[in-house]
Amino acid sequence: MQKTFLFRLYRHSKVAFIVMLLFMGGYVFFFFKKMDTVMFPYNGMFASSAENKNHSTIYAIRLNGKRIPYSNRMYWKKDFLEQSLSGYISFQQQQSSYLKTYLDSKQWGAGAKDFLRAGLIPSNIEAWPLWYCKFAGSEVPSGSVVELFAYTFDFKDGQPVMTDSSMMYKLAIP
Repeated sequence: MQKTFLFRLYRHSKVAFIVMLLFMGGYVFFFFKKMDTVMFPYNGMFASSAENKNHSTIYAIRLNGKRIPYSNRMYWKKDFLEQSLSGYISFQQQQSSYLKTYLDSKQWGAGAKDFLRAGLIPSNIEAWPLWYCKFAGSEVPSGSVVELFAYTFDFKDGQPVMTDSSMMYKLAIP
């Protein structure tokens, strides 16, 4: 018993032990409430189905004509940047989001849904590309131009072949 992780953590740092218990409790709570996509191990793992295995679309943001790199980041940040970009595109195309659809499907009271919508869904969605550039570690001086591109690939003989690229969005920072 004295060699278990939680026991050793408690002896080493009571604050870290409490944080770990809160994390584990939160994880169990969210999983019990069937909100398993909230926690990071499941972040979009089962969120989309592959319609055609030979076709894929990826997105990129360019700041002043230069692509914002995210592949050299730590795993969680790279994954967050990729997933949030896809989510933003989905929101722009459908004027909705997974969170809105999820909240509408729950049997909660209107007050709880309104509270979560106000706290979790941004009111100024147009500011998102600016936030993305800053989160990715790029400075955004005034007068910059942010462009969002979609690249479509087909896979032939196991190799990706770009079939289309298009600018989906352009924003001039004042």
